Amino acid sequence: GAPAIDAFGAPVGPATTDAAGRYSFTDLLPGDYTVEFTLPAGYVWTVDNTGGDGLDSDPIAGNIDDATAVTNVVTLTAASVADPDPDGLDLTNPTVDAGVVPRLSLGDLVWIDAPRARVVSRELFSQWAAYPVQLKGNAWQRVVAR
Repeated sequence: GAPAIDAFGAPVGPATTDAAGRYSFTDLLPGDYTVEFTLPAGYVWTVDNTGGDGLDSDPIAGNIDDATAVTNVVTLTAASVADPDPDGLDLTNPTVDAGVVPRLSLGDLVWIDAPRARVVSRELFSQWAAYPVQLKGNAWQRVVAR
């Protein structure tokens, strides 16, 4: 949608996070807002809305690698919302967070250890083309189909 308008009638520009990942929008009027987050390169979105508000990730992505994700409507009123993650920012609602997870990789090679030395010897190196290798699950799974 269109950018929000602040208390002075000016469009609210995008915020940039600081070194600690914090951001803020100030001089807002009471009303309904959404916040759109941009996914950093090399990351995917974490699971949304699965913890206490303020300690979970709020944007909802259609796919874990969508370029952007948007929160549900956040209604801003004069009543302050408690911050379960105190950070020193004086905000009316400090609970709109976004979580990302780095995309990682692993792998190396499969070789024949003919002399049973248990180390790769480049002289004895033998490639195995099309050798099946299966990755098994981990403790943290983000397998949510939408």
